[in-house]
Amino acid sequence: MNDLRHLARVRDEDLAGQATGAGARTLLTSITGEAQESMMSDSANGLVPGRGLFRGLFRGLFRGRTGRLAAGAVAVAGLAAAAVIGPAVLGGPATSYASSAIDIELRGDQYVATIKDPLADYAEYTKGFKAVGLNVRLQPVPSSPSKVGRVTGVSAPGIRVSHPDQLGIGSGTTPAGCTPGQDGCAMTLLVKRDFAGDALVKLGRPARPGEKYQSRATPATAKGEMLEGYDPVEKTVAEVREEARDRGLTMVFQIITPSPDYTGYRAEGRPRAEAGDEWIVWKAESEQAGVLRLLVTPERLPRNPIQPA
Repeated sequence: MNDLRHLARVRDEDLAGQATGAGARTLLTSITGEAQESMMSDSANGLVPGRGLFRGLFRGLFRGRTGRLAAGAVAVAGLAAAAVIGPAVLGGPATSYASSAIDIELRGDQYVATIKDPLADYAEYTKGFKAVGLNVRLQPVPSSPSKVGRVTGVSAPGIRVSHPDQLGIGSGTTPAGCTPGQDGCAMTLLVKRDFAGDALVKLGRPARPGEKYQSRATPATAKGEMLEGYDPVEKTVAEVREEARDRGLTMVFQIITPSPDYTGYRAEGRPRAEAGDEWIVWKAESEQAGVLRLLVTPERLPRNPIQPA
């Protein structure tokens, strides 16, 4: 005899609006009870507990349950399976990743990584890039205003490039054109889909109060920096100090020694707090918010060793 004739006839319209009804709740209780019982049994026998859930579901389907129970349980099982099917499960890297620190999404021929928390542990970013098949170690570092949101350094073993663009690595913002550090504006890192290297990428982020900039070579005269619109080169320390005072800035000083032909220099020791009023300034850099670092010599030189003509 065909036992299927004993199954209850259920039409789609009979189930409309029953997702949270009494019958549905009874079904869920029955299924989960079977699953829990199976999981406990499997655990006692040394089996993997996670497998007991699905074993319990299907045991419940055919222990004298009605056709309605069987249909409902299969639907639940199908939903559970659909939640985990994706490129990673099928053998390849995912095309997107999301966490509290970073979101990564494949758009056309590049991955767009939106940095949601620029102060997160670096490992959180690395985890995200690995999930989409990229060996990229991102390090957001405190930077002066003109470097925030920009790639400030890239290290790729075995690959020599003069600019990150040559590696297919760039930066941007979301929304496009906004100012990083302002509410609603997130920094983004762009990486070509076919990037096959291993890269350490430093991306400028807004500095917290008291943090020194890691992009210390940034000219303080650049747009958006503390001395924008003022040229301190070959002025005395006293002259630059007056300008700094007017702008509410303080200064530290780095003594430099020029090469014999004045086409280069080396910096001596750590920056100091004081310098002679008549010492000569050859460059001003952004040290941290509100603080300038002046590269100086005790005497005037025939030409600028930092920016030789």
